[in-house]
Amino acid sequence: MSAALEAKIVRLTLQSAPPSPLTHWTIRRLAATLGVAHTTITTVRHSTRSLNAALDVGSGHVPGNVAARHTSAEFVDVLDQVVRSASKRKAIHVVVDNLSAHVTQAVNDWLAAHPA
Repeated sequence: MSAALEAKIVRLTLQSAPPSPLTHWTIRRLAATLGVAHTTITTVRHSTRSLNAALDVGSGHVPGNVAARHTSAEFVDVLDQVVRSASKRKAIHVVVDNLSAHVTQAVNDWLAAHPA
């Protein structure tokens, strides 16, 4: 990517909002607005981390981990940690969104092995 294109991207994303109803620039929308291929633009995450955590509402204990990536393996590790730390008599309720790391075969296998 040229320095001129990089400067355009920085200027555009800092000084203007994406077209309504969008709230954030997507790579494809940004590329279309600038008239370049979407493969020209890449996203760089600067030290962003993913937090996988649970809350024991009775004790306030928060088992979890911080990871460089949010993968299903990391998520399953947290689920295992929650099960290990919980009393056998306690029900565990898992609430997740549809993030790809939450809907993999590994997660489905874990859920099947730990029925309600």
